[in-house]
Amino acid sequence: MEASSRLRKRWQQIGQLHPCMRHLSLALALVALHSFFLGCAIYFFPSYIYGMTLSGPIPDRFFFKQSGLFLVCLALFYMVPLLDLFRFHLLVLVAVATKVLAVLFLLGNASLTPRPALIFLTSLGDAGMALLLTLCYLRVRPHLAGPRQWETPGAASGTRIAGEPASTSGAHGAARGD
Repeated sequence: MEASSRLRKRWQQIGQLHPCMRHLSLALALVALHSFFLGCAIYFFPSYIYGMTLSGPIPDRFFFKQSGLFLVCLALFYMVPLLDLFRFHLLVLVAVATKVLAVLFLLGNASLTPRPALIFLTSLGDAGMALLLTLCYLRVRPHLAGPRQWETPGAASGTRIAGEPASTSGAHGAARGD
């Protein structure tokens, strides 16, 4: 019961964000739900999904079911930025990269399947999700942070990162080779 109240509270917090932040949150949630439900379907109903999409008996049930579990794990990964978009916003770019890689994989290997048209259609879905996440992220990016300030004016070594304590800047600068 506590988990559902925390989830409800989180969605209320998201509802109070800037509209473009809400759109990105919704896009991430939809992509995550897609991966979660597809992964569960592949894992729990492998014969049905395989027969519907690729036809015939499953040559290796283990690896097919493993792909379902992988999609569920990926869905959890897509949800991480929803915990704190300001802190984890770069993971949205990683999510876009996973979708682009999925498109490239699907297009490159569609001819190996008995139903390439279905695989091409699936790649369009992944491309659409990548585009949606990219457009939402580009709208949100200006709201995430101002320009990065890598050097603090007046720092003796010129290597101190803004917000870093002055007493440790020399050690970090030396460790980085600055």
